[in-house]
Amino acid sequence: MVKPTSTTWILVIHVLLAVVGILFVVSSITNLFEPGWNNFLFAFGVSLMSATLISGTFRVTMPDTYIEIKKQLAIANKLIRSSQKTGLIAIWNERDNDESNLLWKTMFKNANSQIDLMAYAMHHLSFQPWFIEILNEKIAKMVQIRILLGNPIVIEDEFDFIKSRNNEEGKVGSIKERIVTMLEQLEPLYVPRNNKFYVKLHNTTLYNSIYRFDDNMLITPHLYGMVGSSAPLLHIIKNNENSLFEKYTKCFEAVWNLDNTVSFADYINKKRNL
Repeated sequence: MVKPTSTTWILVIHVLLAVVGILFVVSSITNLFEPGWNNFLFAFGVSLMSATLISGTFRVTMPDTYIEIKKQLAIANKLIRSSQKTGLIAIWNERDNDESNLLWKTMFKNANSQIDLMAYAMHHLSFQPWFIEILNEKIAKMVQIRILLGNPIVIEDEFDFIKSRNNEEGKVGSIKERIVTMLEQLEPLYVPRNNKFYVKLHNTTLYNSIYRFDDNMLITPHLYGMVGSSAPLLHIIKNNENSLFEKYTKCFEAVWNLDNTVSFADYINKKRNL
């Protein structure tokens, strides 16, 4: 006796479903039930027949394509479930690309309560024509802004983490010069008594650059020997207490509260005395 193949069983199931769909449609046409039920049975029956016909034809005539689509749908479902758990909703191979460049401006403009930025230099923002303009707008609207940059002035007995990172990047330009450029742009925005706009300078190892905009974050991992523009970019949202968003928030707060951070006012005074 020949055993039925999986294809045979698939055909049998599809035929049975099509028959059920036909019975539903016939029942609705002959008005066997109340008008509301007849309408439901007709719609459901037609949908069942259509789906069965399309699925059955597709699986039998193009099995390889069907299997590939099934795999891609399984991957998509896995990504959706992962995103729901972690809050990671997008990732780009490189930080600087056409799509993400538009995203940066959108993030800044849409932030209504909190902007937290932590990096060494944030050089990619310093030459954006909208950057300072949007910061000015947010300061006027009393949005809390906290910025952490590397300290370009390191005393002799401290380890210079900025110089170390510069060496890791293969000395592609000077990180300290990039930091100074950003600080010069931020200095006109700084008002000592403004309790919503803060700038601090750190001298510590960073493993990621963190950019928070209310409940959104953009993260750039620091990869050895690679400049930030070539590193991946992650888009994370706040969705639960154990998400990546909370982990990176704790990271930012830990660096912000380090004892050796230098206030913007102290940096300006020290720079004037050099």
